[in-house]
Amino acid sequence: MKLNTLVIAFSVLGLMSCDSEQKPKETEEKKELKFAEETCTYTYDPTNVKAAWTAFKFTEKAGVGGQFDSVTVKTSGTVDSPEKILGGLSFEIPINSVNTNNPDRDKKIRESFFGTLANTDVISGTVMSMKGNNDSGTAMVSLSMNDSTYQQELNYNIEGSQVSLTGTIDVGNWNGNDAISALNKVCEELHKGENGESVLWPTVDIAVSAVLSRDCN
Repeated sequence: MKLNTLVIAFSVLGLMSCDSEQKPKETEEKKELKFAEETCTYTYDPTNVKAAWTAFKFTEKAGVGGQFDSVTVKTSGTVDSPEKILGGLSFEIPINSVNTNNPDRDKKIRESFFGTLANTDVISGTVMSMKGNNDSGTAMVSLSMNDSTYQQELNYNIEGSQVSLTGTIDVGNWNGNDAISALNKVCEELHKGENGESVLWPTVDIAVSAVLSRDCN
């Protein structure tokens, strides 16, 4: 009887001992998956640039659009962010590449407007400074024509790999009012609005855009 009691007691103690024994905690190895960040560089692509403009006629200011078919651009080279392509960028636009899809009007612009300006076979410019971020901001551009140079502030905007410069210039800042008058004279009837007055405004909206080549790894 006593022997059986002892056996039972030791059995219970053994079970309690097994239950209370702490099993070693399984350590889960946390593996951090590190994905390499995509690194991209950008370069100017001369086949993907547009230089458009809008002039205004009539007292009520109706727009007449056009573009330059040729633009020569020089940049500092490859950059790691699209807006940086503007830093120190320079360009030349031959005035004989003006295109409004109207040959007669193009001839008048070349001969009467640009022909009145002094030494202006090309319009040239250089980005002098920039203020903003990698999405948008302003650029101070030194523009030269009619033997005059004027620093014009333009807006820049970045959309993906596309860089755009937009703004409004007043050709009077380049002493170009005589050229405006000369062009308006040869287009006098075409520039008459509802009030019968022939008007060609000295302000011109400009929009230059370029899609950069993008290389990522």
